[in-house]
Amino acid sequence: MQRYQCLSALVALAGLLSMHSLGCASDSTDTEADDVDAIAGDGAGEEAQSTGESQQALDLLGERSIDLYDFDQGLGMFALGTDASLMDMWQLRAGRGGWLSSPVLGASPYQSTWGSWASHGGNLRFAPRGSRLHDGRAAVFGVGADNALWYNYRTARGTSPWGGWGSLGGSFVGSPAISAYDDGRLTAFARGTDNALWHASMLSPGGAWGPWASLGGTLSSSPVVIRSPGSRFSVYARGAGNALWQRGLGAGGAWGAWTSLGGQLAGTPTVLRSSLGRVDVFGRGLDNALWHTRMVSPYSGWSPWSSLGGSLVADPAVIRGYDNRFYAFGRGLDNTLWHARQNYTGYWSPWTSLGGTLSGVPVAYASPGGGMSVFSRGIGGDLWGINSLGMGRGWSPWAGINTGAVIL
Repeated sequence: MQRYQCLSALVALAGLLSMHSLGCASDSTDTEADDVDAIAGDGAGEEAQSTGESQQALDLLGERSIDLYDFDQGLGMFALGTDASLMDMWQLRAGRGGWLSSPVLGASPYQSTWGSWASHGGNLRFAPRGSRLHDGRAAVFGVGADNALWYNYRTARGTSPWGGWGSLGGSFVGSPAISAYDDGRLTAFARGTDNALWHASMLSPGGAWGPWASLGGTLSSSPVVIRSPGSRFSVYARGAGNALWQRGLGAGGAWGAWTSLGGQLAGTPTVLRSSLGRVDVFGRGLDNALWHTRMVSPYSGWSPWSSLGGSLVADPAVIRGYDNRFYAFGRGLDNTLWHARQNYTGYWSPWTSLGGTLSGVPVAYASPGGGMSVFSRGIGGDLWGINSLGMGRGWSPWAGINTGAVIL
């Protein structure tokens, strides 16, 4: 609990820290890790652990604390409560299966409203991540106060009760990345307390889990995983030198070596894969701008990093709209939501403010009806949302969503 309270205090301070300070803290990751090893060698293990945990907490300040997951039955939102419990809220499908999410406006015939926040226990240390089992049931994973990875599955599809928490063991920091094999088995990736990437998988769909195995590396962010056909996984994370690092599992079942893709990142990357197999990566740079690199052709070659501008204080939310263009959202230095989009020629618009008063990292969603929604924690800890009104019609006012439930 002491570790959780320390992290909570650091998260609360995130909005007050300048990004110059955060950049310096991130830049010193490798040096501080060397210092920790030296201290540990002198027998001051407790002090070394505290130093290492402080750096890891600083690494995670800009990561998103809310997770959105699109299930067959609707959209689920997961968050970490101030009491370290899992909080969730659900929005069932309406109309043709589209929504503009949240009771912000009445402009869409596909709009539906969210249910209420509900607490489901647990003693989580970091923000949870949602997933889906082979039979469509919702699943959620999070690192607990004991640093182990914990899971909870719903007992049936839809909004049935949760089955209870179970531990997968291990020793981790940050939020996990969850994916699935083609046969439906879930697989988990997490940053260890040793800063290496660790990996475990179900032995059968919905069944028991196999042991954890280290995939090496030196991570300074939570991992991000994408899957290609044939159960080919690629894992991305910020690593040594603040660069973007990648390691992939080939179709033959063998892991390749870690590869640096360059860049100077200040947080966790956003990784998006197109239907053609090409990958785009976005990340906040040490200069607080949004940076981008893309795979030149499927499974080979990367473009140089290019700056898309902006002044962001936390990880961006970047989505691909239903018009196949990229849309980027980020919390600016003034704590409002800033937005830029790709135009049809591939160039990007200037950044514009969409207002609001944010204290968290935004998450964004592109609805099947063609709209977009962005959510973030407000100053008081409540959840706030804003919706696009449709092509060229601007954005709705900000509105609180089920206010009163305070989330981290």
